[in-house]
Amino acid sequence: MKKISKHIKRLPLLLVPILIGLQGCYEDESITLGDLPTQTAPVTNLDKFLFAEFQQKHNCMVRYKFVDRYVDDSKRVTPPDKDIVGPYMTFVRDYWAGPFYQTDAGSNELIHKHYPAEIVLIGSPMYNQDGTVTLGTADAGVRITLTEVNNFNLNNTSWIRRQLHVMQHEFTHIIHQNYDLPNGYQKISEGDYSGPAWTIKTDEEMLKLGFVTPYASNNPNEDFAELVAHILTMGADGFNAKYIDITGETDPDIIKGKLTIKEKYESAVKYYREKLNIDLENLQANAWAKITGTSQSN
Repeated sequence: MKKISKHIKRLPLLLVPILIGLQGCYEDESITLGDLPTQTAPVTNLDKFLFAEFQQKHNCMVRYKFVDRYVDDSKRVTPPDKDIVGPYMTFVRDYWAGPFYQTDAGSNELIHKHYPAEIVLIGSPMYNQDGTVTLGTADAGVRITLTEVNNFNLNNTSWIRRQLHVMQHEFTHIIHQNYDLPNGYQKISEGDYSGPAWTIKTDEEMLKLGFVTPYASNNPNEDFAELVAHILTMGADGFNAKYIDITGETDPDIIKGKLTIKEKYESAVKYYREKLNIDLENLQANAWAKITGTSQSN
């Protein structure tokens, strides 16, 4: 039986690589829509809101009451504060899904067609037995699990970006689970993936190999999800400055790594345009405008 506590002892910081990139984004292919439990009739104002905004509009069940089946037995978690669930899901609707509806017909169709059938909310991060932290998961293209809900704070840009990064990362998994990776993407960094050893890699070490984070070096699926999540939560200027621009750079390894990331970026832009009929750069602009509170015209 899963243990759930209101008070979780934090693991030593050096043993917990809490990255904007995620640990444990397992992709459980065993879940199907037929396995998802049905939603009972809404009674509370919160349940009525979730029913109207997510179940009726998107056929999406929001799970915030703790049930064993939603969290692996090895995880240590805290349930979400019920008073935060409504504001948090409004944030999900407006900040994550909103830019998809705003950008173009392709992104509108994508979010409508592949809106997660189930969103599971966890109050804390998921603390793993190996000392790492799981910030989110995507399962079989139908369920997204989001954590750190109890830290909800729209005045904290770092929290906003971290949460949106998790959402974009997990939704990117849903995309490639349905449409595969871009053609040839797996070969760009073939031979450089670290697998489980990503936990001992540094940002600079992985940048030199062409990865946006150490977690991206886990495997091609995580590489693609991390890339797209960074594109959609950093804005064009920030992403280009950190990962693509080589002006004034003298380290040949960093130049090589950035050129590799540029190749991946161009592959992602082409994939979104040709496979999904989405202008990824416009989606990036709209997503960044939402984060920064500015307006964006297409």
